[in-house]
This record gives sequence, structure tokens and C-alpha cells, in this order.
Amino acid sequence: GAESDRGDGQYQEIDVEAFGMSELSRLRWRCRRGMLELDLLLGGYLDSCYQDETAERQSAFEELLTYQDQRLQDLLFGEEQVEEARIADVIQQIKQQPPLP
Repeated sequence: GAESDRGDGQYQEIDVEAFGMSELSRLRWRCRRGMLELDLLLGGYLDSCYQDETAERQSAFEELLTYQDQRLQDLLFGEEQVEEARIADVIQQIKQQPPLP
């Protein structure tokens, strides 16, 4: 979960609901990556497809967001394949998004 530095070097969990952060906002935050291309692809999918997807596809996308940036880059831009079919389906759909601006 999200963490906050209390100033004494100790971290505590932040209750995102207490800050009024919706589920979509939380996912949008998780789409933010260290690479602009990943931000645009993941955020674009979230904005254009996620809400209309089945619960299984939404779950697969959320699992995909747990992957490290390098792995995501390899899956979305390279030749690496993922074995789990439900995640592979979401990756394929993300790749089919309109071209980046």
C-alpha cells in the first residue's frame, strides 16, 4: 500500500479511502511509471478500456501493475511472453491501443 514518511524515518500505511482516493484514482497512481511510454500505455488502457472490461480482465490488469517496469517494458515492447493467458490477453489489448500521442 501507499506509505507516508512520518519524519522520523518510520513509515506508516496510508488509508487511501480516508483521503477520498477512488479505486480508479488508486489504479491511475499505480499506472505511473519511470518510463513515459509505460505511463501512456497503461494510463491509456485504464482510461479507455478498464471500466468496460470483465472483472477477470480488470483483475488481470491490476496484477500486471504489480510487475516491475523492466518486465512491463519487455512484455509490452519486446518479445517476452507471459504464460498466464488472462494476463497475456490484457497485454495484447494494451498493445492494440491507438498510437501514443
